Amino acid sequence: MQIPPNQFLVKSGTSANISIYFTPLNGFSGNVTLSGTVSPNGSSSPTISLPPIAMVNWTISGIPHYFMIVNTTIATPLGFYTVTVYGVSGSITHTAKVTLGITSVFVPSNGSEMLYKANFTNVAYAGHSTVLNNTFEDLGYLSIGISSLTIATAFGTFQDSNGTYCTQNCWLAIVSPFAEKTASFTILIPANTSPGNYSVTMTISWVLQPANFLYQTAAPDLVTQGSIIVYSSPPGPYKAPWWTPFAILGGVAAAALLLTMLLLWNEKRRKVTLQGQTATIGGAEPVSITKTCPICGATAPEAKFCRKCGNELA
Repeated sequence: MQIPPNQFLVKSGTSANISIYFTPLNGFSGNVTLSGTVSPNGSSSPTISLPPIAMVNWTISGIPHYFMIVNTTIATPLGFYTVTVYGVSGSITHTAKVTLGITSVFVPSNGSEMLYKANFTNVAYAGHSTVLNNTFEDLGYLSIGISSLTIATAFGTFQDSNGTYCTQNCWLAIVSPFAEKTASFTILIPANTSPGNYSVTMTISWVLQPANFLYQTAAPDLVTQGSIIVYSSPPGPYKAPWWTPFAILGGVAAAALLLTMLLLWNEKRRKVTLQGQTATIGGAEPVSITKTCPICGATAPEAKFCRKCGNELA
């Protein structure tokens, strides 16, 4: 199962018929169930229609082929998609893949359309650098060369031409047909830049068939808009105020004093026993001391005479 040439361009809002060819091997004869997927698959991504069954056998003259219909809308995002077709017959499974490029115009066989995407990869601060990540996609049949990239904002204009002293073959990127390349561009934001949201204008100069001076053709500059938010300064490491050590020492001293007071209070509450006499020292309970009568053996609170027999207590 094959889908030659496995690379197709389709203008958004249109449809296209793509042939799927089957070559029976080792005497194969039977029906092949077809299904397929599109990646990336979003709400406006291209959709495909396939015949549910393909009849493949040696009795059909020539190479049997069926059509896959690709449908797009004007809302389909430009760029590359991968279409995978699955053919299943019993325990046999074959796949065929095709790269689908969605363009904004019909591209002739001697031309290309470039798709440009960009994003800032880190937060921008005044007086610091930020990085613009650029992606170039070649939607066409000829290679393209990116010769320069200019970034214009209210706080400055920045240009990347791949070297100050470069005089020829100075390409930021050379992109082959149905391929993409990335290139990063570092921008230093002036320290006196006020915080705010700034509009950005990006201008890309490019040519068809770069480095081929016989056929090299300059293309119109691509101009697009974006924005960047600049903040005043990045958050630095935490710095404690000068009085923090004294506050810590004061807190430790207060904790030590409180602990000492609790220990003393607990010591005063402790009960002690001494020679059969009990007392609570420093507590709220009254002191209680008892005596024993040497005659009758009765015990009584401290007094001069025994309440039971009247003898004098020892």
